Amino acid sequence: MFIRPIILFTFISLLSLKSHGQKFAFVDSEYILDQMEGYQKAQKQIDDLASQWQKELDQKVIIIEQKSNELKKNELLLPEDTRIEKELEITTLQDELRTSLWKRRITIYKRK
Repeated sequence: MFIRPIILFTFISLLSLKSHGQKFAFVDSEYILDQMEGYQKAQKQIDDLASQWQKELDQKVIIIEQKSNELKKNELLLPEDTRIEKELEITTLQDELRTSLWKRRITIYKRK
């Protein structure tokens, strides 16, 4: 007599657990965002800004490479004072490049 209610309670509990199972769905967020005009404008602005920054960084890298190559070519011919000056100039440019990269990362993270 005592077993019957326990079996009934267990059976009902198992049935209720099945109904509370997780349900999965697929949402195509890219499609939804593509339909939003504001998102498209914002994405274009971000892309334009990123390409502008990339061009600036590429120009700085090219300048650093040119100065390094120039120094390597003329290293033996230059007086030591001039060589040290040019090395210092190159390291300063490299430091500026690093700081501008960090500033850009901070700017991006602040916008999020």
